[in-house]
Amino acid sequence: MTEGIYFDAPTYGKATLTPDPIQSTRDYSDKALADITQAMPLSAEDQQRFHVLLKGGIDYLQGMTSAECEQLVRNTTYLDFLDRYANQPEAVRQVLQDSWLPMMGAGWEAISTYEALYYGFPGTDRIRVTIKHGVEDPYIYKFPDGNASVARALVRYLIPKAIPGNTMEDLVTAKADYSQLDQPDNSVRIRLNSTAVNVRHTSRGDRVDVAYVQEGRVCRVRGRHVVMACYNQMIPHLCPEATAEQNAAIAQATKIPFVLGTFALRNWRAFQEAGYYKFYSPGKVFFQYLRLDFPVSLGDYKYAQKTDEPIVVTAWYSPRAPGLPAQDQYRAGRAQLMEMAFSDFETDIVNHFDGMLGSYGFDVERDMAGITLNRWPHGYAYEFEGVGINPAYGRYNGPHIQGRARIGRISIANSDSEAHAYVDGAVDAAHRAVSEQLAI
Repeated sequence: MTEGIYFDAPTYGKATLTPDPIQSTRDYSDKALADITQAMPLSAEDQQRFHVLLKGGIDYLQGMTSAECEQLVRNTTYLDFLDRYANQPEAVRQVLQDSWLPMMGAGWEAISTYEALYYGFPGTDRIRVTIKHGVEDPYIYKFPDGNASVARALVRYLIPKAIPGNTMEDLVTAKADYSQLDQPDNSVRIRLNSTAVNVRHTSRGDRVDVAYVQEGRVCRVRGRHVVMACYNQMIPHLCPEATAEQNAAIAQATKIPFVLGTFALRNWRAFQEAGYYKFYSPGKVFFQYLRLDFPVSLGDYKYAQKTDEPIVVTAWYSPRAPGLPAQDQYRAGRAQLMEMAFSDFETDIVNHFDGMLGSYGFDVERDMAGITLNRWPHGYAYEFEGVGINPAYGRYNGPHIQGRARIGRISIANSDSEAHAYVDGAVDAAHRAVSEQLAI
């Protein structure tokens, strides 16, 4: 099974599946790339030009110095690069526009060519800009439920009675006892359904009061130290002691919204029949990315090994406002997401699966057992996505450094404060914030 592109009938006139060579052109011969593009529902001329782009080997910035190339790729969207320099028609640009949506939360109309170069997208292989890639572990070292088990492991360590067991193998299927989280005898207490509304020092400055709302009541807890690990853009509204300069630094970022869909299937025979485990859909569908996740068995949890066994499909939707800069798209997308009903998604999901896998024997009424939508209007931390970003900005340099400055006995954590939207960013932020307070 391989990765595929699903061209939906409402957008392209007929439902079509082809292999997806966009990020794996090296895995295909020139003839294979030609065969793939010729199978796409595009005009013959568009197919040919797409084939030339995927084949690579052309210096579209010929005559420019390395410095000029870097200046251009950092300040030009990838979609504009494809149009102005790679001479790609609108139909090809449309196919590519959302091909990196899960990582950026916006299409290539708002994300720089530098990002396309970094991740090896078509047409960038001869651009003379040096890119330093870090070493990443392969996508196999994970819990079956992703980072959820990381949080469960932390809770079990802090409050052993809350989650039974003591190994990774027994963690995934262990049942949490939520009644144990907030017991008076616990050395650590986790209080759920409690929304902080104000954080400030007492008059003497040696304590911090946190006001929060629980079941309609406003309550207060006082402590020697506080770590605010919330969405950092809420800090100016919660903490009146933050300076105007700090608030301005925080305001330079915003969370990336998205919806993570999980669809329970009674079997995955149609995926096997079609020959694809992952799909990118560039057309008029919500979930432009969906996949059978990498199979992981751990303890009593076993992944589906036969096509007749139940399985979960993971899908990704990014609400967007094409035409706006990336950060404005994130804000507009968040507003869109708040207005959408479950039925909007359900209808789209049914039509998507019918069009994509119906001809391979998939029947939504028979084969889909359930739909779960996790809406994250405040999802990924901002990592300086967009065009014209200061090249010096990154995880270790940028406005977020000023934004996370300690406020007396209040320290700031969350992956926002690291400009790094991954669990290691959140852990590093927590370590830094606690260390700041221990040093007082």
